[in-house]
Amino acid sequence: MERYDFISLDVDALGHDALSAEADVITETFGKEIKKSDGGIDRKKLGSIVFSDKNKLKQLENIVHPRMKAMAREFVERNANNSIAIHAAILCQMNLEKLCSAVIWVNAPVILRIKRAKKRDTLSFMEVIRRIWAQRKITPQKSCQNVDIYNVENGRSRESLEKQVKALLRDIKA
Repeated sequence: MERYDFISLDVDALGHDALSAEADVITETFGKEIKKSDGGIDRKKLGSIVFSDKNKLKQLENIVHPRMKAMAREFVERNANNSIAIHAAILCQMNLEKLCSAVIWVNAPVILRIKRAKKRDTLSFMEVIRRIWAQRKITPQKSCQNVDIYNVENGRSRESLEKQVKALLRDIKA
């Protein structure tokens, strides 16, 4: 997003920081088998637990989301004089849209999301399906309030996505 003069905030990265900060509580909640030999959380093991049980996913969210929200607010406050792009799949569920003047919802066909997730996260087909299923109700139109929402389709090339985003940003600024 730097090429558009935005500073980026990756909420997923905040989640990694929150996992580390809350490692003791998470281990106490989900068991010692999710710990790696270096003491950190094995995200793949934890993911297989929480993405197969919505109640466990909610437990994890209750542990890490408050810290993630606080970190996001602090980042936005520190960078108040800059344009910020917040990257977050669950932006609205975390009420982070309150930090935004607009939301750009990027959507891709399910088969493409599966292919990309398998490659990016080295997960099995079933693990990817479980995660997509757990997040199936994530749509900003249902959960974001008091913010303009713009949709972009990401089903083709990176160049196509870039073209759509540039046009959209021009329209928003106009």
